[in-house]
Amino acid sequence: SALQELGIKQEEFPSLTLIHANNGVRTQIATNLVQQWKEVLGITVHAEGFDFRDLFTKIATGDYQLGMTMWRTWVDDPLYTLNTFRNVNEAINFSNWENKKYQRLLDQYFQQGSAEHKKKLLIAAEMILIKEAPIIPIYYETDLCTYNGHIDGVLVSKIGNVDFKHVSIKKNPLR
Repeated sequence: SALQELGIKQEEFPSLTLIHANNGVRTQIATNLVQQWKEVLGITVHAEGFDFRDLFTKIATGDYQLGMTMWRTWVDDPLYTLNTFRNVNEAINFSNWENKKYQRLLDQYFQQGSAEHKKKLLIAAEMILIKEAPIIPIYYETDLCTYNGHIDGVLVSKIGNVDFKHVSIKKNPLR
């Protein structure tokens, strides 16, 4: 078990603090996580909420034990996400993780090569990221939206971007 690897007994495991955004949904998620970690793992975690600016500062400066923040890619390109963890000095590499082999794979990506070879390099880099786990997703958020039946042409990308460029409004047949 993890405790055996650390060489400690369950009762010796230190209490931890989880910092999170101080809003309704995130506060409730943090409360649920604290409860589940106690029930399932037997560890004590305290949740502490902050406004976004203070939370971001704490996470960006490494002033936390467990940090809960929502992150999503802005660009539908795996390289965009993988580059986040390329160097410790990347602005949003909150884990301050880096790995030389990972960096070499990303460097090779930018050298000449076929699309298939580049894809293999990104997969190999992703495998290192998954194995070393500098960040651990603990929950996923979804976007919910409703559409009026009289609006046509709204496009929503797989990363959640909404494009209204080709929108048209149909006449309501009930009016």
